[in-house]
Amino acid sequence: MPNIVELRAIGALLNGKEHFYIPSYQRGYRWRRKQVEDLLGDLYSFARRPRVTSGSASSPYGDFYCLQPLIVKPIPVGDPRRDKALPPEIAADPGHNLWELVDGQQRLTSILLLLRTYLGILNDDIREDYEKEYYTIYYESRPDIIELLDDELASPNIDLLHARATRQVAAEWVSREHNGKGIELSKLYEGEEGWTRKKLVTEIVNLLMANTRTDVVKFIWYQLDSTANTDTVREFIRINNGKIPLLDSELVKALFLQRRHDPHGKLLDLATQRAMEWETMENRLNASDFWGFISPAGNNSEDRMGYLLETIYRVHLRQNQNTDDRTVQKIEAGDVFRFFYNAFEGKQGDALRTALDEKWGQIVDAFHAVEDWYESPLRFNYIGFLIQANVDAAEIYSAFRKAIDNTLTDCNGNEITFDRWLKNRIRMLFPDWIVTEVDAETPANTAGEPQRKPRIVVEYGSGTRIIRNIFKLLNIELLTSQYRSISETGQAKCIRDSGVFRFPFDLYKENGWDIEHIDSQTENPLKSNEDQARWIAGALLDTVDGLSADDRTSLENNVKMVEENRDAKPSWDFLREKINGELLSELNKGAWKTAVSLIQTEVGVENQNEHFIGNLTLLDEATNRSYKNALFCSKRKAVIEAVGAGRYILPATQYVFLKFFDRDTISASSRIKWSASDKEKHHDFIYNQLKDFLPHA
Repeated sequence: MPNIVELRAIGALLNGKEHFYIPSYQRGYRWRRKQVEDLLGDLYSFARRPRVTSGSASSPYGDFYCLQPLIVKPIPVGDPRRDKALPPEIAADPGHNLWELVDGQQRLTSILLLLRTYLGILNDDIREDYEKEYYTIYYESRPDIIELLDDELASPNIDLLHARATRQVAAEWVSREHNGKGIELSKLYEGEEGWTRKKLVTEIVNLLMANTRTDVVKFIWYQLDSTANTDTVREFIRINNGKIPLLDSELVKALFLQRRHDPHGKLLDLATQRAMEWETMENRLNASDFWGFISPAGNNSEDRMGYLLETIYRVHLRQNQNTDDRTVQKIEAGDVFRFFYNAFEGKQGDALRTALDEKWGQIVDAFHAVEDWYESPLRFNYIGFLIQANVDAAEIYSAFRKAIDNTLTDCNGNEITFDRWLKNRIRMLFPDWIVTEVDAETPANTAGEPQRKPRIVVEYGSGTRIIRNIFKLLNIELLTSQYRSISETGQAKCIRDSGVFRFPFDLYKENGWDIEHIDSQTENPLKSNEDQARWIAGALLDTVDGLSADDRTSLENNVKMVEENRDAKPSWDFLREKINGELLSELNKGAWKTAVSLIQTEVGVENQNEHFIGNLTLLDEATNRSYKNALFCSKRKAVIEAVGAGRYILPATQYVFLKFFDRDTISASSRIKWSASDKEKHHDFIYNQLKDFLPHA
């Protein structure tokens, strides 16, 4: 039978018939003070949580406190391990369950130690009131560890020392004024000394002993198929090697496929179909371009189905909160599983099948929506951009669902399409202040008034995040505008699936990107003679025509001389016929700084407004840092070589260095220079491409 997954209260394990077997391949008990105090603090916070209507999204707490999974496999009657772990009178009794504990022994042991400690403080009265009996834990490597806890004469070992330390921490925790979370216990309870401690202990024990639907502590119970030949050692290594947790998606998948939903096997074909559909969705999400556009930057999770399930849960939270806020409460581990589990809990027969169909339909619908977005280059690009800009995928999917129902509206209450909503949502990322009006460098109008034009005023430094978004959107819009143009000619159907008009979000996220200053910044100084000599040699190689092989060798030798002796003054006379006399004189004098300025002046470097957006672009780190403070012509050459070598250079960056934004007036001489006029033209190109998304002055 398939694996079983459910939520099981600790109280349900306290019936005297639940026993756990810890194989010797697992390490012994090792919890430390911080882990024990963190658990107690969480239990206390849950016990004292504000009571709200069940299921209310306004509370940060649910109806029960959920611990991380116990992964178990039943050990049947007749297995020799039962004779080792259980007394003879119950080893053959099928009414007593023995579970091989594959994962979770640290948590399970800690809970047992807390119960024994606190019931000891209460003189065990409450356990009799609840009619509870401890579950037992048998450690194959140390069978008597639990029994030896109270034996002060027992020889200590590392496991026993840790177990005793946990009991000591638990006793100290309820005896001090602060509970480790900054909460003053003395102010929470009024009464005589001693009563405060007993009250606190009672509240925690009530949580641990209860076996109710709410106000209780539950484990996620993951039971491996008893009939399958599951290698529990391999399963243990998989989970604990690198601390890979049992994922929410694995738990949710088990909910849909577990046999107990279909005890008579009537729905076996449906379960098989769902397993195949799950695998299809998982494989699709594993495709790098598909995952690249739908996942936020920095999300490298291998649990990609988990991301889809979390999006569905976030949609539910947004609807339940009935708010337009752009974010919902933080999702904790286990929240997604509980969302699906609660939809099925307590249901049987037709009611259960209906709930399963409904939730499965939500998963499939969400996946098909993402597939539809992927197939449309426009939606692919805009949705990918929004997600990279940290817009919640649940917000986008919620809008998509409303558009299907014809209930999607803008801020004025007017019904809009999903595509219009995407553009509006992108526009919201750019604050009004980033665009203003300035006098244009054009003739005055007929009334003698100066012409005005919009100006993007956000600059490098103070507005780096906004600038990154502007350039990412610029690259995306270059692709989408090309797609629109082709669509108008009727050819879009032919190239729709080619991917050429989809922005490569996966490739973008794999690389680091610098905001590059296009001009050569003299305010980022070349401080040493060696740096200045290297810069001069590189500049001369890129700007002087007719250099011979001997000239190039001489340039390299001059740089080496300065690197070996910073005060060296090599001869540059081999360039006498190729550079102006003033520059040659300064080079021969070793006046490197003056020579740098002369070269910059000669090639038209203009360092005004260096942080202006017209002087910026996005460039991959490797290319940018390879040429450092070079001239525009050198940078242009490096970018062209990078493209030729197969390195990914963003479209808008290629536009800059090839000056495609100024195709009407470009000349052979101006192509390799970067001037104040170029900055303005580049700015105007950016604004005109993005004017549908940027604020209007």
